[in-house]
Amino acid sequence: MKPGSITLYLNGVGNTHLTDVLPVKLDNVSMGRYRDWNSRTWKGAIDEVAIWDKAVSQEEIRETMHLTKRVEEEPDLIAYYQFNRTTGEATDRVGVRHLQFAGSAHRVPATGPWGGGESSRQTIDQGGEFSFGKTGVTMTFPSSSTYPDGELVVSRIHLAPDVPADDDHPVSPRCWIGNNYGQAVFDPMTALRLDRVGNVYPDNEANPSTVKLHLRNWNGKGTPGQNGQALCQQKSVLMALLNFPIFRIWDNG
Repeated sequence: MKPGSITLYLNGVGNTHLTDVLPVKLDNVSMGRYRDWNSRTWKGAIDEVAIWDKAVSQEEIRETMHLTKRVEEEPDLIAYYQFNRTTGEATDRVGVRHLQFAGSAHRVPATGPWGGGESSRQTIDQGGEFSFGKTGVTMTFPSSSTYPDGELVVSRIHLAPDVPADDDHPVSPRCWIGNNYGQAVFDPMTALRLDRVGNVYPDNEANPSTVKLHLRNWNGKGTPGQNGQALCQQKSVLMALLNFPIFRIWDNG
């Protein structure tokens, strides 16, 4: 919210409504219900709620939409609810505005792609090598090509997905998520590098086809593609990656 406008974001894409914005006091917080109307309640799931004492930018929203907040690094964060307690009230991680569950509101396990980690943004509108910082992802695009011509955001989460691709093989303890805010149709990368994926054994280095990349929808849950893709045959996967699912690495040895 800014003086004179409210911008709502869905999956990192904003829509602004021009209107007068009145000051808000957080002395009586209610979530999932419109004012005191019991007939107008939220029907759905809420994983986290964060309230800032500022207008959060599009860049901040895109970079943090998959990441839990580091409270000590967010001076403008005035209330933060993760709903991680299995019983009792919903704890405010910043202050003392704790919430009680009312009516039929209840907890369910969180299975989506969220957790602690890092993220980075790059605008891909030309060829070359693009590093996504601490996420450990580097992408290389050809010098003459069709590009996304927009922003790509990569997040690395320090958790495995809710369902592993395979229980019989070593799996990276991290997963990566990509969001493409450019055009959907473009030529594939020529190279993709993932650093700090976990243990890669000498047998894998000698035979790269034993290393698999598992994909699923960028905001999905459940089992990723069981068959995976061999990294040494990556060209068939590169286009899919930048429509950006979650991707995981596993040892097929």
